[in-house]
Amino acid sequence: VVGSVNVYKRQEQQPTRWEHYNQYARWSFGANIGLPFFAGDFQSNSYDKLYWGIMADLQGGYQFTPVIGLRANLGYAQGKTGAKDFEQDYWLDPYGWGDYRPSPLSGSMQYKDLYSKVRSINFTLHADINLNNLIRPVPVGERRWTVSVSPGIYFQKFYPDVFTRNGGHHFAVEHFNPLTVSLGGEAMLRWKTGRAIDLQARYGINWIHQNVFDGIATYRPRDNQNFMMHFSVGVVWKIIDTKTYAEELDAMVRLLNEVPDTPVRIYGYADHSGTEQINKRLTQQRAEALRD
Repeated sequence: VVGSVNVYKRQEQQPTRWEHYNQYARWSFGANIGLPFFAGDFQSNSYDKLYWGIMADLQGGYQFTPVIGLRANLGYAQGKTGAKDFEQDYWLDPYGWGDYRPSPLSGSMQYKDLYSKVRSINFTLHADINLNNLIRPVPVGERRWTVSVSPGIYFQKFYPDVFTRNGGHHFAVEHFNPLTVSLGGEAMLRWKTGRAIDLQARYGINWIHQNVFDGIATYRPRDNQNFMMHFSVGVVWKIIDTKTYAEELDAMVRLLNEVPDTPVRIYGYADHSGTEQINKRLTQQRAEALRD
């Protein structure tokens, strides 16, 4: 004889705003790699070629609400820059100053015969604004992709060196580069590949409010025209809070222990990714794991 149990389920109540927010409150950590591009007196897209650089960074973030999160990135970038098309005939003296006079200082070289290697250490703080949840909120876990915009503040330390194109010899005296604080932002596309893992692609730009980040000083600074742009891809690991799930399972176990003769049917589920054969094995393993 199989015993029967009547379980009265309390009427579900709508979660409060903070209970709803708590579903999204989680830490995340990630790593990114990408391509930086610089623009100053010299720029990555020089008169005769496009210089490709490399950058990498680590990130940590916390999601406060479905819409707002805070993220910090710490990374390194480097790349080469060269003369713009209209600057080829400008002169640079051995002290790293641009010289526009018809008779330049002795030992000067034209911009077109030089390039600058720019290295930077970058620390940024971003406010990540989830546009999907801002426009059309959905329950947590029901959306696989998100688009975010991220205004930020950038702290950067630059280390430039100027070299000759012919032979790659060090040319100009290095200028003192103070810590630079500037504003910028990113656009980010994130794709949910698993319960705890996202892939992301970022495009970002920030203004560089100083005149010598590329190793060239001028008597007519154009700080409002200097910037750094980047494209990057990365992976993000989300720290999942398993306490809530454990409490729910414990409640079920206590109920079943009170009525040990009650039959229970356990189902395992998988999403649309993966082949039918893989999903069949996966759902079986998930059901057995819950049973055990």
